Amino acid sequence: MKAEQPLIGINVNYRVGSFGFLYSEELGKFGVKPNRGILDQRVALQWVQKHIRGFGGDPARVTVVGESAGGVSCTLNLLSKQPVFTQLMAMRGNSLLMKPLPLSVAEQSYSATLKALEVDESLSNQEKANLLFNIPPENFVAKVGPQIPLIPVLDGEIISANITYARWESPDLEEYLPGRS
Repeated sequence: MKAEQPLIGINVNYRVGSFGFLYSEELGKFGVKPNRGILDQRVALQWVQKHIRGFGGDPARVTVVGESAGGVSCTLNLLSKQPVFTQLMAMRGNSLLMKPLPLSVAEQSYSATLKALEVDESLSNQEKANLLFNIPPENFVAKVGPQIPLIPVLDGEIISANITYARWESPDLEEYLPGRS
């Protein structure tokens, strides 16, 4: 990059914790997708790809930067089949350090969340989902503490496998990181 070329910075917000990652098969039946926080990032980065030229940018030179949990989610985006950036800088966090949870653990987190919110187990699945969708965020956060893991899950769609140190060294890295371009 030449010194006289502009650098365009874009900040992306995305859902975290329960709002971005609480998932269960039960919620899935009501259209709730796993990894909504990662999906938020991908939608934002797709928007950048589509519109960056209008700001003087180059869609072939999009760099994402993430710190801590942001670094984890940036590296998880590498696992998707559709690339949304060309360069990555992950600081103090990556998916090697915080691996996505299996769906079985997400189910346990969902059950623990219902228990923390004191949701009556006799409610129908629809009633439970409605309650979760309508509880004020401040009440949700106050009752559901950090002890319940509400992080990305292996959904088979965006995140299909855990990357390992050995795979980073593999000559077949492209097989494991299809979102890399």
